[in-house]
Amino acid sequence: YDFNGSAALAASTSDGIDIVAALSRKHLGEYSIGKNGTLEGNPGGEKPVFTGSDTTSGLFKAGLDLENDQRVEFGFVGYDASFTTSTALATNRNNNHVRNLTGTLTYTWNPDDPLFDLKGQLWWNQTENQQWRSARNGSGAFDLDYGLNTYGFNLENTSTVALPTGDLSFHYGTEL
Repeated sequence: YDFNGSAALAASTSDGIDIVAALSRKHLGEYSIGKNGTLEGNPGGEKPVFTGSDTTSGLFKAGLDLENDQRVEFGFVGYDASFTTSTALATNRNNNHVRNLTGTLTYTWNPDDPLFDLKGQLWWNQTENQQWRSARNGSGAFDLDYGLNTYGFNLENTSTVALPTGDLSFHYGTEL
């Protein structure tokens, strides 16, 4: 471990505003074999390369209470990592840079009415990997980049009906 740490901050006000934020970071150096002795299965004495990584992640969330039992929240989560993987003899080495980002916007409405406990959410997610691969199996070194963007929303409600034997709740909604 070269470094591993995190920090978080949260605050709220009496007028219905709240915020939370956090950040973490970790740096692991590459593994190195010792200088004494030998490594079995390593006839050429080549130094193996194992995973080293550099990772940063964070989150942010802010909420606001509105009038009439309504609330709006914005959320963001991010992850960014660079790391190396290889076979035991370092013949196949991959250097990766992975990033994942997610954003949400949430609306809730919970009036003093048993028929409504409404929640709607919009979301977005992006995942991508940029990879460099060393030469192998007769082909030269090459880059490989791929990613995925997704978007969606959901809407759900819970309605409660009072019966002589107790309350009956219906939870229903849709997602796309």
